[in-house]
Amino acid sequence: MELNAVSLIARQEMTVCSRSRWLVGFAAVFGMLSLAIAYFGTVTAGSAGIQGFERTAASMVSLVLYLVPLLGLMLAGFHISTERPENELLFSQPVERRDILFGRLLGMFATMSVAIAAGFGLSGGVILAETGPEGVLRFLGVIGLTLLLSAVFLGMGAAIGLMSKSRAQALGAALGAWFFFVIFYDLAVMGMTFVLRERTANNMIFLSLFGNPVGLARVLSLTTLSDPAIFGPAGAALLKFLGGTVQAYAALTIGLCAWIIAPLALAARMIRRIDL
Repeated sequence: MELNAVSLIARQEMTVCSRSRWLVGFAAVFGMLSLAIAYFGTVTAGSAGIQGFERTAASMVSLVLYLVPLLGLMLAGFHISTERPENELLFSQPVERRDILFGRLLGMFATMSVAIAAGFGLSGGVILAETGPEGVLRFLGVIGLTLLLSAVFLGMGAAIGLMSKSRAQALGAALGAWFFFVIFYDLAVMGMTFVLRERTANNMIFLSLFGNPVGLARVLSLTTLSDPAIFGPAGAALLKFLGGTVQAYAALTIGLCAWIIAPLALAARMIRRIDL
């Protein structure tokens, strides 16, 4: 791998992505929603005001799990689609296709990271000024997990873009993947538990976590913000199934990292064989 080439392509991709209306819109919407969550997060308790880092992060987890996968899939799927006219010129350069792919994804990841950090940072700055630094490390932990989740779906979006014959097909497949992982997967698992024996159903639920990066990110985020015991019997059963708190956190983190590697490996394999 030529690191200089990867770095140059990444910088170029950052310039291109920074002009994307999707990314600019995401940063603006995410920032406003995070600030609104920080202020109105306690409105159901009969009051409104800036809440702490942990409460804000916990309230933002659901927002992250919906928006970040969608943006990652759409951004990578659209930009790496084989129909893009600039791809012909880019891939005609004397640089390995794999380096071009990794450079472009690195640029997209860096740009998404800035947008995500800006969104969290807007609410984080207000919280720090109003309530102090308590809980800031857990807040930063959720930001880190959000960045890992964005890497997962950027890689997945790249694989989708390379599989698709047109940008429209890539965007349609990206939306389908988002619907499957964010909405359908959990519903399907819940449905299957009704036709299985209790013990088998419980084991399947725990194992199914590793089949969905969104589920892994959700459990890791909530575990980062509080002890797994807060989940009650389900949390205790999960810890027992995975061997303890440390082992559970390590296993879930490794599972999420595996979801980063697998789509990247698939995309790298495809780009060597595809006719661009």
